[in-house]
Amino acid sequence: MKVRDDERHVWRVSRRWLPWRRKCRMPDAWSNASGTGIEVIDGIIFLVLIVPLLLWSVVILLEMLLLLLVLPFTLLGRLLGSPWPVEVRDGWTFAWETKVVGWEQSERAVREIAEILRHGGRPWGHFG
Repeated sequence: MKVRDDERHVWRVSRRWLPWRRKCRMPDAWSNASGTGIEVIDGIIFLVLIVPLLLWSVVILLEMLLLLLVLPFTLLGRLLGSPWPVEVRDGWTFAWETKVVGWEQSERAVREIAEILRHGGRPWGHFG
């Protein structure tokens, strides 16, 4: 759930389906294109960047495969009573989380936390 507080700041409140937050993220900009064509320096910069980019892509792919392997067991655990992590993100950056047992209770917690944020409060003093 995405909410804006009194100061127009964007917060996101949601259940996290997997046991951990993703660690690997792609950088925002990898391109170094120029309008004049590829020069020798551009080629060297490209080669220096492409190797780490390929390695980072392999790491991200391996993490995604691990997430897909863990997902069925995590969902089974949630159905059997394992708590749902309810997290607050400042935009897309992790800010805070709490754990709530049960699907309906976690949905209620998401709504309550969003309401606290909407009115300019911070949930870390209300939940725990």
